[in-house]
Amino acid sequence: MAQPLNRLTNQYSTFTFATAKRFGVTQAMLQKAERHGDLRRTERGVFVVTGFQSDALSMLSQRFSLGVFSGTTARQFYDLSDELSAYYEMTFPRGYHNPSLARHHVRPRYQIPQRYQLGIEDASTLTGNPVRVYSIERTVLETWEDKNADVEVRQQTVQEFIRRYGQDYHRLAEVVRLAEVLYPNTGLIATLEVLT
Repeated sequence: MAQPLNRLTNQYSTFTFATAKRFGVTQAMLQKAERHGDLRRTERGVFVVTGFQSDALSMLSQRFSLGVFSGTTARQFYDLSDELSAYYEMTFPRGYHNPSLARHHVRPRYQIPQRYQLGIEDASTLTGNPVRVYSIERTVLETWEDKNADVEVRQQTVQEFIRRYGQDYHRLAEVVRLAEVLYPNTGLIATLEVLT
């Protein structure tokens, strides 16, 4: 494989053509790699390195680069609950509109920039691809405050967070910091104090 393509495939096992272009990879390079069996095209503009499974989170994160995985998808990413979902939840800055979201089973949420930017983390999927997801602290806080979330899911999420990080002062302090800005009247802080 050519050097730009090697740099790309060292960072991404699933990537879009737009991502490939950012790395300096041309369409001719992709076609050559596909002919040699180094890549396979899974859909228009999406490629997967041979030997890897297609990574939906990575593909969506690249296609909708302003999106941040949140809600159910973030809980699944952090393995905080055992709920299943037929769609992906992503949060976007207010005013963003992309008609392709529904086609890719993305349920969008929109927030003003000050709220949208809090708690964004760069993380890696199980296959090592980079994605943007809200921090585990913000995920727990938003799950607690989500009136549409099932009570059992809310409890399971908080209990799993406490099981993992109940003695981690920095993580608990981050929940408090985010709560002061996003949900100043949350009952989560009192719940964490009782349970830790």
